[in-house]
Amino acid sequence: TDGDLGQCKLWLQQRVVNNALSFSLPPNSTSENAYSWDESVHIQQQASWNNGSIHEAIINPELDIEAGDMIQMANSDGSLVQHSLVIGRIEADGIWIIDSNYVEAKTPGYHKLSFDTLDQYDRYSIYRAR
Repeated sequence: TDGDLGQCKLWLQQRVVNNALSFSLPPNSTSENAYSWDESVHIQQQASWNNGSIHEAIINPELDIEAGDMIQMANSDGSLVQHSLVIGRIEADGIWIIDSNYVEAKTPGYHKLSFDTLDQYDRYSIYRAR
């Protein structure tokens, strides 16, 4: 475990992006989708919805979502914990993800989430580092 850096968002921002890509993620956005980042020279937003389907976004060929893209997600009624993750692999029934604080508290993991599970989140943003 890694203290507060084991939390999914901080782990992604400070461990994954800073160490792997040598730049920092931009600050959180103040948009309606409160679980998003502002874009920067290194981060391009691929998709963002408030009442949309993550599944539909991921399989939409025009959006070109791929392994390595990052997702921040929440749901409008607050019944699910907000979460940040990296797409590891896309399959017909879900995605393999790299994240922290999901499989075990404050611990990185690699596991599969079904599209049914992902679509319980109706607010999300998908980003690509460049």
